[in-house]
Amino acid sequence: GGRAAGSAADRSTRVRVGSTSLVRRGRYLDWVIGCRELVHARTGGKVGYVHVPDMEESGYAHFSRQFLAECHHARRVLLIDLRGNVGGVTSDVLVAKLTQRRVAIEQPPHGRPDSIPCHATPARLVVLVDENTCSDGELLGAELAAVAGALLVGSPSWGGVIGMGETELVDGTTVSHPSYAVRMDSGAALE
Repeated sequence: GGRAAGSAADRSTRVRVGSTSLVRRGRYLDWVIGCRELVHARTGGKVGYVHVPDMEESGYAHFSRQFLAECHHARRVLLIDLRGNVGGVTSDVLVAKLTQRRVAIEQPPHGRPDSIPCHATPARLVVLVDENTCSDGELLGAELAAVAGALLVGSPSWGGVIGMGETELVDGTTVSHPSYAVRMDSGAALE
């Protein structure tokens, strides 16, 4: 009466449940990959895609990894997706990187051509924003439009660019508002 080797009773399946943050990160990365694949498929690979979730260290790390993969000589346009960007303080660093233009193409005897400078931004930038793009994310879109002639598309952003403050009303409701006004040299107000 012993059990046969390899029976259902001998086999077990282990399931490891990830934390909510790991699951959220996995879903986010899947979403970014899906967006990138859609952009590549619809444009024949001529448009690169980068999503920037925030303007902090982690958002800059996401940007850097994607940017290096998406900027090469075959890309004519780079789509910078700022939808849902919660802001931070790195817009000036991204503007410096995104305004570095290609001046030549280096063609080795074997292998793939490369831009000079290496990983230069394509000539055209498109910036996608939505109502959940806020703070330094909004500023990045406006800066790229002003400095690099980027085309801003999407829905109007939140409008609370710098130093958001909060005020609690007597009924307990919290209202967020910008603490400083940002006026572009063109005269446009972002708030």
